[in-house]
Amino acid sequence: MKKIISPLFFVSFALVLSSCANDDLADLQAEDLETKILTANFQDSELVGHWDLSKMSTDTPVDLNRDGIYNQNLLSETDCFKPMSITFNSDYKFSSVNARMDFKAGEADDEFFCMGNRTDSGTWSVEGDVLILKVDIDGTIYQDRKQIVLDGNTFSFKVTELESQKYVADPGDTSVSKVTVVSLEYTKK
Repeated sequence: MKKIISPLFFVSFALVLSSCANDDLADLQAEDLETKILTANFQDSELVGHWDLSKMSTDTPVDLNRDGIYNQNLLSETDCFKPMSITFNSDYKFSSVNARMDFKAGEADDEFFCMGNRTDSGTWSVEGDVLILKVDIDGTIYQDRKQIVLDGNTFSFKVTELESQKYVADPGDTSVSKVTVVSLEYTKK
């Protein structure tokens, strides 16, 4: 059974570059520098407040609602993710609402089923552009570090399939098995 427990707490991924020409490498380094300048210059206080999930995109289109239309934005496929949010308090505590679902529901184990939400809580901190979360899930303390991009009233991060294995047990033949990267964006309310 495939369940997504808490997408906000996935571990961030690294991009590996190889065989770049000098000009291409210079362009990539300039883009990387621009991203670092954008993300590294924020204060903890900029995260304080309530943030709602505004976008959840996959690298591979999926059809969770079985309407024959495949989408990369999972919010277009189901309302299951819409309640997802996180609130960062000024005392460095947070609470988050996360979706729980079963991707192997139904008699033929080929249906998507939203199992409701769960609320998690813990503490948070920031080091540069890395958000550090410590959360207690079913008696186990998880510490995750997520490189985020903070741009005005939105922050975003990416999760790879390898990183999600900590939270998702995918038998390999579900409607989302081909997804290898999920990008999440939260908007401040």
